[in-house]
Amino acid sequence: MASVTAKLIDTVLQRGDDTFIGSENNAYRTFAATVYFDNNSLQVAGGTDTLDQNVATAIQNAKRNGKTVTVRSASVTQTLQNSVNTFSATLAISGTTTVQLTPKGSSNNDWSTNATITAVAANRPYGVHVTYTEA
Repeated sequence: MASVTAKLIDTVLQRGDDTFIGSENNAYRTFAATVYFDNNSLQVAGGTDTLDQNVATAIQNAKRNGKTVTVRSASVTQTLQNSVNTFSATLAISGTTTVQLTPKGSSNNDWSTNATITAVAANRPYGVHVTYTEA
């Protein structure tokens, strides 16, 4: 499988529970963010390529607090759309930093059919909801 590096569009940090602020239990707190990225007008071949985004770095750069982000879970919350089609995706987490999406077709919610994202600009990026801890 080839890895295609995604283009980061935006990182939206979600506000969490304020009761943890200043608490000694902050080390056990999980945070949430939504990271938006697209294929950077590159082809992502269905079944052989993954679209990869280092979401930990995206979140660290958005927070700018000097802490290291560890990804705990992730899910696709927005499909990618270009002028040709709409693409769903299955998701895997590589290590504790990177999300890898395998493009799938969008017709009839078919999660088993691989789809190729064509080398055109995206009209709407993928959105991935991420929960993470920081140290």
